[in-house]
Amino acid sequence: MTNAILLKIFEKSSNQIAFKKGRLLSDKNKLQPFKTGGLGNFPYFWENPSSLAFNIKTFNWINANLKPNTFPYEQQLGSTFTNVFIECLANISFSLSSDDQNRLIKLSNDIELLQLQIVKTWNAIYPQKNPNEYFTIDQIFDVILNQWASPPVTFIQLQNSTKPEDLLTNAPIEANAIFPCLTDYLSLLRTSSKFINLVSLNAGMLEDALNAVQEPSLVNGAMKTTDGFRPMYTFSPSVKEIESKLNDSSKKTTLELEVIKNENGISINVDNNESFKGSLNDVIDIIKEENNFEDLLNIAQGKLKVTAIFNGLCNVYFQPKEFNKSKFWYWMEPILKSIENKGTDHTGYHFFPTPNINFNGDGPFGHITGAMISKLPNFKIDLTVENLNDVDAFLQTWNIVKVYFLNQVIAEEYKVERDTLQLMAKNTNNISLTLTPSEKTTSERTAYVQGVYVNYPANQNN
Repeated sequence: MTNAILLKIFEKSSNQIAFKKGRLLSDKNKLQPFKTGGLGNFPYFWENPSSLAFNIKTFNWINANLKPNTFPYEQQLGSTFTNVFIECLANISFSLSSDDQNRLIKLSNDIELLQLQIVKTWNAIYPQKNPNEYFTIDQIFDVILNQWASPPVTFIQLQNSTKPEDLLTNAPIEANAIFPCLTDYLSLLRTSSKFINLVSLNAGMLEDALNAVQEPSLVNGAMKTTDGFRPMYTFSPSVKEIESKLNDSSKKTTLELEVIKNENGISINVDNNESFKGSLNDVIDIIKEENNFEDLLNIAQGKLKVTAIFNGLCNVYFQPKEFNKSKFWYWMEPILKSIENKGTDHTGYHFFPTPNINFNGDGPFGHITGAMISKLPNFKIDLTVENLNDVDAFLQTWNIVKVYFLNQVIAEEYKVERDTLQLMAKNTNNISLTLTPSEKTTSERTAYVQGVYVNYPANQNN
């Protein structure tokens, strides 16, 4: 019953607002139903206006990963997307295929043979006075780099040149015997370096991305939060814009629940349309000391109407900051390639070992990228009673109450106001109770989540 009513709210609210396109990771993302769990309502006051630090409560909310196999979608309490991301990235390495490893081994052998040939040729041209002494390869290149070139060149400059003689303008005539094997030697070094640099470059980038999420700092592009540095997320719109939109009562949705109690139990009619039977506590419960909501239902002779009003429907968006060389952290390419390369012998990224994670849309490797929110709901309770004294006695402690709605705490404090219309002819009294959530301090302010945008970035079924 709870999910059915939640989906009804989602259906109504999602039709009330025009959604901006192209703001999320993928145009395939559509607003999805969401069930609030242990992380509670959405802490929308995401930036401290004085220090500009990111609210750690907002960070913890948007950094939660999605709970597997749930619909409506739920966050997984006690788990974060960054931790699941770390588990993946820490188990990835960049390696060469068997063929490329064999090529590198052959290149190394050929380079060694050519190096010996250079030494042999050089010593034949420039013999030492002592027949038991030979010029080493380091001594040879010291002469080539510093005496045969004007100005002197570095070894990297020489290695990257396809025609070394163009750089070695001071080379003596006898250098012609050295150039053929020198040219081949440098060519093989260039080819070998491509393999070696490929491995070292990607290993270095993996380390940078991992450091950015494991040990976030200003150096690697972290953001300052109200509780230290955290991996960077982007967020829009501004807090000021969000508050302005939440206070726009023209963007709203309502839900009417008619609650009826008889000998067969409790039934709840939704918007005069669908009817559900079950526990009233699963839908709404209002608690203060000894008095609870079902007691009020009894006073109302087993029938009342509850209207939930959600004002200020609007969208918020947030994204992990994409990795860029040595900055930021969200680098999906190694994970996607490792999934693709599983069980293959390709040069590239590979899991070692493979993490025990389901990357599909029914697994935990997913996160929220945006939400449609509203102000915390106001509630209007309409009931008819014969004896006002019964209501007065009941409401004596009901100036401030705690409200549960669809099995979640909406707010610890709701203010209760009463309006009574006495119908003398029928000797009955129509009573309206208005429940309004108390305003919290800025950093504690929350919004009700109508729906979310979700992303499973490694979903193999996309």
